[in-house]
Amino acid sequence: MRASLYARISTDKQDPTSIDGQFRNCEEFCGRNGLEVVARFRDDGITGTDDGRPGYCLLTEAADRGDFDVIIVDETSRLTRNPSTLLALLDTLAYRDQALLDCKGFDSRQQSAMLLAGLYGGMDRMELDKTRRRTHRGLRERAEAGHWTGGKVYGYNSVPIDPDDLKTKYRLVINEEQAEVVQWIYKVYGDGMSPKRIAAKLNERGVPSPGSTWNRKVRRARGWMHSAVNGILKNELYVGRIVWNRRRSKKVPGTSRRTFEMRPRSEWVIHDAPELRIVPKDVQRPVQARLEANRRRAAERRQTNKGYHVSRYLLSGILQCGDCGANFIMADSRSYRCSSRTNGGQHCCNNDKSVRREIIEGIVLRGVKQDLLSDEALAEVRQVIARAQRGQKSRRTTASRELKKAGVKIEHITDEIAKVGGSRSLREKLIELEADRDELESELRAAEPAGDVAVVLPRVMDRWHRLVDDMEDLGKHPDVRPEDIEEARERLSGLLGRVRLVPEDDHLVAEIGLQSLEMNNPAQGRAMHIQVVAGAGFEPATFGL
Repeated sequence: MRASLYARISTDKQDPTSIDGQFRNCEEFCGRNGLEVVARFRDDGITGTDDGRPGYCLLTEAADRGDFDVIIVDETSRLTRNPSTLLALLDTLAYRDQALLDCKGFDSRQQSAMLLAGLYGGMDRMELDKTRRRTHRGLRERAEAGHWTGGKVYGYNSVPIDPDDLKTKYRLVINEEQAEVVQWIYKVYGDGMSPKRIAAKLNERGVPSPGSTWNRKVRRARGWMHSAVNGILKNELYVGRIVWNRRRSKKVPGTSRRTFEMRPRSEWVIHDAPELRIVPKDVQRPVQARLEANRRRAAERRQTNKGYHVSRYLLSGILQCGDCGANFIMADSRSYRCSSRTNGGQHCCNNDKSVRREIIEGIVLRGVKQDLLSDEALAEVRQVIARAQRGQKSRRTTASRELKKAGVKIEHITDEIAKVGGSRSLREKLIELEADRDELESELRAAEPAGDVAVVLPRVMDRWHRLVDDMEDLGKHPDVRPEDIEEARERLSGLLGRVRLVPEDDHLVAEIGLQSLEMNNPAQGRAMHIQVVAGAGFEPATFGL
């Protein structure tokens, strides 16, 4: 039998050789059981609760293709720590006549496999919860004792209390060079400078950003952003007050993403640390007054329905800067612009091109509509509908055949009851067969032919026209609900993916999966060419058919 091996470690702080150790155990297991190793998959530093791990996804894709017969892991917790994911995977593998084995004796082909999988998954989840509670309890004890609980903070260094004790607690000390930057930020903000302008000034002066100070590898290491400035202005540590346990994080099921929510104030651990104060009181007061005024205005906007939890703009989150990878955002009331350039200045991104909202939205929507009405698109949709019809016909034939078999069995059971009387087992069998018949009849109704391509295709295109027309109308009404914009944006994102806006000379090239288009912008006083060039991977949608 062909075997595929999978190994995983949870964090990059674990010994990387444990991956090799897991593979070694799996290879020895295969040798003892006469299995041929045909593939290896791995994930480094990713939790087992994330079902989107690259190695795991490649493994399941290979399983879909039938590249192997069994999956071998050191133990099932290496494959996933989500009980529901493990049970669903076992169902899928069983359907394909594939199996999951681990080096501790688990075999999905055994009759007790589903029970054991549920137990293993529950035990793994319990262990994760226990670890989480123990970690939180330990951090609380450190916070209540006045020790630092971990994490990097701009303006401070974390140093061991006892350098000779590997298990020692840590404390913060002020980083004088960074403290001067913090003091300057507070001073100029209190004088009226905006966070965006502060970030741009810091980048102009070449001041290393917190991300670059911490050796980040992503684009946020390129320079200061207004979000970093806001975070510093709202951090009470700079005025000599340590607050721990303010927020609670919750992991989004099946992913590595987290959401945060505020804990009740009664759960916060707060103590004064005057030795860590960086910002003098006279500098702090105007900053706090300005922040409080901003909070009041935000609360008023929410009360008057002018505060939005989702973006009001159709292409928000879809447009991406081709220079730095940041999102294009509404830089003012009329134009999209690179968020890194807008919030961090020219030192964060070289792309200074902006594009009027009505122009880029019109081009994208018009391009999508034209592309889906092209001969190639219509041919593709016709093929999709034809494939769906063939599949429906096949399912209908199978359901009809099974329905006839069920009818014959019901007749035999009915005849048997008429001859010898209705025993309990016969009645239960009859009820079971009648339930099967009802289910097959439902399947048969669901597999009704969708209609001829010549009839269905115009309906598809008419539905698409109405969808795009609705999107175009949304942009013309200033009082449209943000929820409607969000729904339309999700539909559009499903068709386009990300749209990269690449600066070239005096224009932007938008790389999306559509045909080439060109547009002039008379409002700019010069020709701004926004050329939409063909991309890969675009497939016309059939919208539910």
